Amino acid sequence: MRSPIDLVSALPPAGSTIRWSARKKAAVVLAVQSGTLGRSEAYDRYMLSEEELSRWEEAFDHDGIAEITFGYQLSCRSETKPAIYKLVVLEDGVQYTLRGETRVQSAGVLADSGGRFEPEPAAAQWPPGFLAHAKQLWQRTADDLEMPPRR
Repeated sequence: MRSPIDLVSALPPAGSTIRWSARKKAAVVLAVQSGTLGRSEAYDRYMLSEEELSRWEEAFDHDGIAEITFGYQLSCRSETKPAIYKLVVLEDGVQYTLRGETRVQSAGVLADSGGRFEPEPAAAQWPPGFLAHAKQLWQRTADDLEMPPRR
């Protein structure tokens, strides 16, 4: 654990943060959790709501580094086929990705094709728990919501 002096020096200046990077969020969460920065002081200093700070704390895991996860799809809507889908987990500047296809529906039934993915880097290189977390998110988010194609 960092000393209180290290935590204070890692904090962004009050009112100067427009874009919150994972590192800045982690500095605030660590300072609050260690008691170096009071919760109400964090709310006032960084114009945070209780809900926002709580979300940061929930996203912060036991390795002391915050993560961010997002997914996106790329597709051409002239055919009924799976879109390219990527789910990305970033931790401390390192990217872990599931690359694959969305699941598509035909006549209200999920098609057999689509929904497959491959982890990058290889599964053995992911931090403990990350791949399981990403797989769960994939199962919840890989349905292609744009089917049938917009006209």
